Amino acid sequence: MNHKRDAKKLIIRTLRAHPEGLMLTELAGITRMNRFTVTKYIHELIGSGSVHQKSAAAAKLCYLTKKLSENGRKIPWVEEV
Repeated sequence: MNHKRDAKKLIIRTLRAHPEGLMLTELAGITRMNRFTVTKYIHELIGSGSVHQKSAAAAKLCYLTKKLSENGRKIPWVEEV
């Protein structure tokens, strides 16, 4: 089992369930992962074009990119929610 891939799947599924976006601390709390671990994987997902961030006051909200948030769009390494 690939821990890195499983962590990214969990982040993607969580963001899919929260289309309004989540702050890194919220994402860490929901996924029960360390905030630094979430930040590391979010940066990798941003680099791959799967996630984007938007500044909202002093916080940064994380969102799925439009191509991943559309219904019916399959992601090869993420199980359907």
